[in-house]
Amino acid sequence: MAVFIGKLNAVNFLFENSEFSAGKVPGIGIVGAICLEIDTGYYWVVGDDLVLVRYYLPSGVIAASEVHIGEIGASTVVVPLSLSLAAAAYHSNDVLSATQELADAVRVDGGSGILQSIQVIDQDDQGQPIDIFIFSGSAALGTENAAISISDADAAQILGIVRVVANDYIDCINSMNASINGLNIPVEVASGTSLYVATATRGTPTHTGSGIVLNIGILQD
Repeated sequence: MAVFIGKLNAVNFLFENSEFSAGKVPGIGIVGAICLEIDTGYYWVVGDDLVLVRYYLPSGVIAASEVHIGEIGASTVVVPLSLSLAAAAYHSNDVLSATQELADAVRVDGGSGILQSIQVIDQDDQGQPIDIFIFSGSAALGTENAAISISDADAAQILGIVRVVANDYIDCINSMNASINGLNIPVEVASGTSLYVATATRGTPTHTGSGIVLNIGILQD
């Protein structure tokens, strides 16, 4: 099985073909698509003579690290988060869900990215305004089903607040669905690879314990 990994211009690779007995082939550029053979370490490339060639890199040239030959581009992930809610009626400005971990939000320890979008799936069919707080670390917004109570130190960890208003929702009969796009909020975790998320209601919903799911789109650096 081969996986396409990009394009590269390079020289002095070690070719697997026997006619290149010396190994290094100065001046032969790799200009076409590169495919990696899973579990073998070999690559298939198109050379500048338009010949398909199987080759490998000399031992030790590429190790597992952030050091690499070329950058194809950042990748976008959609990370789901099922909110843990109080199964109760809320008052406006209550904490809807206490802070929860959004695991694997960034690619590497201490990494960063761009928060692009948030989808709200309200399975309780309430469609009430919500503020979604994004934190760099495990900060506390307050206690669920009670007024917001956040310290200055925890407020300093807020990377962004995404507001979902009643008009953002589309009625799906048995649920409500809102998609907030084009956010472009830079995010960077304090440590590890997790962001943290808490929410506050700006309405008066009644929820079950797991009635809201978020799908959070992040462009990872």
